[in-house]
Amino acid sequence: MERLQIPVLPSIVTAVLITTIVSAGNAYTFNASRSLHALALEGQAPKFLRRLNSKGVPYVAVIVVMLLGCLAFLALGSTSAKVLNWILK
Repeated sequence: MERLQIPVLPSIVTAVLITTIVSAGNAYTFNASRSLHALALEGQAPKFLRRLNSKGVPYVAVIVVMLLGCLAFLALGSTSAKVLNWILK
């Protein structure tokens, strides 16, 4: 990037990467929560995942997906065995 002599280029690339990461997270949350909701409607997931708010958002499924995402980040640390034991107990 330094060879191109464009001083703002690293900032542009950083902004594009951040936008891409946020977009991927939004797509994951949307698709996973809708999939959990659909599974609950078919009886293949717990019934509490069927709940919708007044705008049709499966808010319980969104919360579950967000919690699973947070647990995935915990597994990256050095105490991932502790997290696994906490989940299994």
